[in-house]
Amino acid sequence: MSADLFDKRFLSVRVPAWHQLGTVVDDPVTAREALELIGDYNVTLETVAVPSVNVGDFGMRAIVRHPVSDDPEYRIFGTVSDHYTLITPSEMADIWDVSTKAKIETIGALRKGEVFFISTKLPTFKVVDDEVDNYLLASNSMNGKQSASVRVTPVRVVCTNTLALSAAKAVESFLIPHNSQARGRMEKWLTQAYADSVFKLEAIQQAFELLAGTRATPDMVTAVSYAAYPNPVLSMRPTTPDVMQSRTALYERELEFAVDSRKRVAELFAGAGTGMTSLAAEGTVWGLYNAVTEAENYRRMRGVQNSSYDVLYGSRAETMARAYDMSVKVAEQPTDVPIPFTAAFA
Repeated sequence: MSADLFDKRFLSVRVPAWHQLGTVVDDPVTAREALELIGDYNVTLETVAVPSVNVGDFGMRAIVRHPVSDDPEYRIFGTVSDHYTLITPSEMADIWDVSTKAKIETIGALRKGEVFFISTKLPTFKVVDDEVDNYLLASNSMNGKQSASVRVTPVRVVCTNTLALSAAKAVESFLIPHNSQARGRMEKWLTQAYADSVFKLEAIQQAFELLAGTRATPDMVTAVSYAAYPNPVLSMRPTTPDVMQSRTALYERELEFAVDSRKRVAELFAGAGTGMTSLAAEGTVWGLYNAVTEAENYRRMRGVQNSSYDVLYGSRAETMARAYDMSVKVAEQPTDVPIPFTAAFA
């Protein structure tokens, strides 16, 4: 899971929160103290020089990470307009300390430093006999494409699987555009998110308990696994034979991956998954949802690189969120389970 960590820039308090990664410290620390321990790094906005173009008229700047001892090269994370406001790791650490006044649980950098994140521990709750840790996670992508965000991230203790939820299901998530108000908005939203996070946990716990209290029928297994791993669609738009051949080959690879992934989820749910014999998980929709999260956190199919970024923010988080949404839907409407059309012909 450490494939995209920025060298060793990850720290956690007492026990690593995700997948046993990083350096552990025994005593709580502030975000500023933690950043100094893992190693601060300099990110700046630099004017883009273009031949034969007036720089003032061009109005573009590059987001540049400066060399560090473990990566002695300049890295360009992206290009932005001159209206873009950069929030550096140092600034984000200070904003965190002012806004939340909470000691950190984890802090780290991903993708050569492009993504910087901080979390703090929220109250733990139980889903029947399954313990779930919870974290308030703030992240800042310095690439000019993604906004900064704040969210509640649950982690199932028995297997340390990160559980990805959708914004529609009680996840606290804010998008912060990088304009001139970015720093003030981040400070305001962090303050509010931290204050509201405990109340958000009540809704999350209720949803988890609903899943644990619902027996998973074969139709529910089909619906959730297909939601997580839908069949691809082969485009039949007219094109050249070579392009059609490549398109078909990609479709076949994606279809094989979807089929194999659904089979893997069924195996994990049937008992191969970690913690599937708990009262909460055995034979329930909670166990089914966690079969998907385990597949995405740890047991990806061949040729797919493990990525902590993907688990928290990318395609794997999206897969888990689709599974969660469908799990809640079938638990709320057990007599009206939506069976995918393609499943009838599988």
